Amino acid sequence: MPAMKGRPRGGPLSFAPVGMGALPRRQPADATFRLHLAGQFVFCAPDGQRPGTGVRIVLTGASGGIGRSLMATLATAHDMIGVVRAPRPAAVGATYVSSADKPALAAALADADCVIHCALDAKAKGRDFLSVNRAMNTEILEGALGGRCRLYVFVSSQVVYSGTDPATPAGYREDQELVLTPREDDYTRLKIESEREVIAACGRAGID
Repeated sequence: MPAMKGRPRGGPLSFAPVGMGALPRRQPADATFRLHLAGQFVFCAPDGQRPGTGVRIVLTGASGGIGRSLMATLATAHDMIGVVRAPRPAAVGATYVSSADKPALAAALADADCVIHCALDAKAKGRDFLSVNRAMNTEILEGALGGRCRLYVFVSSQVVYSGTDPATPAGYREDQELVLTPREDDYTRLKIESEREVIAACGRAGID
């Protein structure tokens, strides 16, 4: 399974690559969450709930490489809603909504216990790349935080370190401030800006 580099620090749960899987760097601050193992991923469910008993996860980018792996893994134990460009036949434990169906997307986000955002609009080219993907990231984030979501996972990339020197000889720290330089490409800029947006918004909302 692809390793995930989700690097929001000090707010949303952060995933970092560990071998072939991904484990959280820290536990959520909210004591009403506990860890449950779901395949090679650790997912946090409301206290008193076991996986598959009402934990609803909305996953954007569900048709991509990371998304397909997550859907296959998490659908065995959780109520999964995949956000895709075009809905497809759903596996057991999963349904799909179209990203173009705004009412359905908003309803899914509002009713999610957890939102995992790993979508990227790679069809947006040139000057449109940043504006289109910024708008999508904000739409997903605001939709999640406006509902009952208690865990928001943003899938970032290791490219965010490209303009930042390691904090110590041992390497980078999770709470290290990233440097955004003029030479960064649009993809790197998008990931750094999106991390900052997620951290700030989830901090204000008290969301892990």
